[in-house]
Parts: sequence; structure tokens; C-alpha cells
Amino acid sequence: EMVRGDWVKPGAIVVDFGTTYTDDGLKGDCHQAEVAAVAGMMTPVPGGVGPMTNVILMQNLLQAATLAVKG
Repeated sequence: EMVRGDWVKPGAIVVDFGTTYTDDGLKGDCHQAEVAAVAGMMTPVPGGVGPMTNVILMQNLLQAATLAVKG
């Protein structure tokens, strides 16, 4: 948990992309309790960024397929 609450501006939107496997399970780069107390919004770990990444990958795939068909 590298990012602490005092690193974050009040009301900021924090997207925690970092993941580390520990004995306690999957953890992000943010100290969840400290950052959540300051931030306006924050992605959960696990389950926050993964679904968003999948959507963006699908959008890119559809765009590439469309461009390939139009040739």
C-alpha cells in the first residue's frame, strides 16, 4: 500500500491500477481506508479496473474489425 491518504487531494477520483498478491489476498497500491477518507471516489481492488479494461479492449476490437471490413 504505497499511496497514502495525505498524497491525495480532497475529493479526487482515484483509479487504483496496481495489484499485488499477498497472504491476505489481492491488494492495490492505495491504502484503502486512508485514501477513501479523502477521495471523492475510488475504484475497489479487486474488481474495479478489470471490467473497465475489458470494455475498452472490446471497443478497440470492434473498431479494428470495422476498419478491416471497410478495407
